[in-house]
Parts: sequence; structure tokens; C-alpha cells
Amino acid sequence: MKRFDFPLEKVRQWRNEQAGLEEMKLQRIYSELRAIDEGRKRVEEELAEASRQVRGRLVPEVVDLVNLDTFRLFTASRLLQIEDARRKCHAQVEQQRQQLVEARRRFELLDKLKQTALANWRVARDKEEEELAGELFLAKRRREHRTSES
Repeated sequence: MKRFDFPLEKVRQWRNEQAGLEEMKLQRIYSELRAIDEGRKRVEEELAEASRQVRGRLVPEVVDLVNLDTFRLFTASRLLQIEDARRKCHAQVEQQRQQLVEARRRFELLDKLKQTALANWRVARDKEEEELAGELFLAKRRREHRTSES
């Protein structure tokens, strides 16, 4: 019997590669999200450090208090921008997750078709081998029967 050949193997492999690419895209977006979170943390730490420095003085200068208040306003604005970027990134994560799920589903569909075709091929191969073994057995018996008659 000829060896197993799945006619859609190249398409199945391509879909598997597509699913891998979608996974990589999702990981890239997660990296962006981590970078956004790290940026937020840095901004918050900078504000906390500036506040500690001003409050750590026995008598803070008025200009330092004004500068701290200005920095606090700037930081609040920056944190709003960061939160907006974070929301957008979360939306990208959800969209990419859906694309990944769809890519995996398309691959798994072809993979199941391949497994079904392989199982059917094995059944046919086993049946063919069994028929061949039966034919060989009968041929051997006939030959033995002919030789014993001679």
C-alpha cells in the first residue's frame, strides 16, 4: 500500500505557522502593555520621590512647593495619557486574542481532518495487509497440498 499522504498538508502547515504568528503578535502586545505599566510606575515613583524631597526639608521653599504642585499636575496629565494608552493596548490584546483563537481553530480543523484521514488510511492498510496475509496463507496451503499430492 502506498504511504499516507494528506493532500492539505501544506495548507495545514501554513495555518499552523499563521497561528504561531498570531501568538507572536499577542506576545508583542503584552510586551507593550508591560512597558506601559512600567512607565506608569516610573512616573508615580518620580512624583513620590519629588514629594519626599520637598517634604523632607525642615522649611520647604515656596518655589519648591509651587514646582512640586506643577509637577503633580504634569504627572496627573501624564498618568491620564498612560491610562488611555493602557486601555487601547487592552483592546488590542482582546482583538489579537480573538485572531489567535480563530487561527488556532482553522489549524485544528485541518489537523482533525488529517487525523481522521490517517485513521481511515490505517484501517484500509490493516485490511489490505490482512487480505494479503490471507491470500499468502491460502497460496502456501495450495502449494503444500499440491506437493503432498505429488
